[in-house]
Amino acid sequence: MKHSFFIKSYFPIQFIVLGGGLILIGLFTILSKPFLGVAALLFGILFISTHYKIDIDMRKKVCHDFLWILGFKKGEKISFDEVDCVFITSTSQGQEWGPVSVRFHNKVSVYYAFIKFSDGSKMMLKEATYKPDLKKEVRQFARKINVELKDFTLANN
Repeated sequence: MKHSFFIKSYFPIQFIVLGGGLILIGLFTILSKPFLGVAALLFGILFISTHYKIDIDMRKKVCHDFLWILGFKKGEKISFDEVDCVFITSTSQGQEWGPVSVRFHNKVSVYYAFIKFSDGSKMMLKEATYKPDLKKEVRQFARKINVELKDFTLANN
């Protein structure tokens, strides 16, 4: 059985909003200026629909990590014996700025979800700064592929 997991959009949110605008412009201009209308529609659809995704086929034992571009999949396929688990880990990232006399510090935790295969190899599924949303999304995926979800963030925090 084949399972898909949406990782993230390829373009930032500004381009996705721009894509929506381009689709509207394309729809309104396609009759008066067909070339401009079709180009606007094409770029709008490209901005909105391009994304990273992972497909896991548990019957064929193949994992396909790819970039989806207008229906074409660009990426690599790897074979595996079995999926060991899905796990979440975290790291802290910090930043310092300001003059030497007054330093400002910013520290944030970043959470990462990985899928681990029986041979020990890992593939990153997703990253987020808000753990509950990440955990909810990854838990649903782990249930679909019938593996355990492990949370290693407590050891890292």
